[in-house]
Amino acid sequence: MAVSLPGVMALIAGGYDGVAPTAIAQVFDPVAGTFKTAGRMATARYQPTATSLLNGTVLVADGSSNGGYLLSAELYK
Repeated sequence: MAVSLPGVMALIAGGYDGVAPTAIAQVFDPVAGTFKTAGRMATARYQPTATSLLNGTVLVADGSSNGGYLLSAELYK
């Protein structure tokens, strides 16, 4: 999942590494072509939804994990 951040950056969070869902979160800078670690999510998520909020945070919600569908959310600043 990727979502635009204020400016030109994008948050990329969650995914699948071929074995299991991941809890990795990174910020991508398309101008520099670089990724910067944004910490880890509290829950590994595959195919979550993400919404940029007006205050600059991102709400990452739902998705699935090894145990099935998730009904939880977390915020990134």
